[in-house]
Amino acid sequence: MVIETGIAAIFITVLLSIIAISFGYGMLTNKVSSNSSEIKEMKMQDKVIEKKLDDLRMLVQTIVTKLNKQ
Repeated sequence: MVIETGIAAIFITVLLSIIAISFGYGMLTNKVSSNSSEIKEMKMQDKVIEKKLDDLRMLVQTIVTKLNKQ
């Protein structure tokens, strides 16, 4: 009887461990997917910001050039 109880306890422990690992893996996979989409959005926003900064730089350069001519 003692051996059967020990085996059952080990089986339940292993089963719970497998369930916990599967649940944790699912959570991590979801988090990685979420982070990937956020990174893509940030890269797109960076490109928009860089374009606006380039436009601003060109405008300032034009103003400086016109002021230097005077």
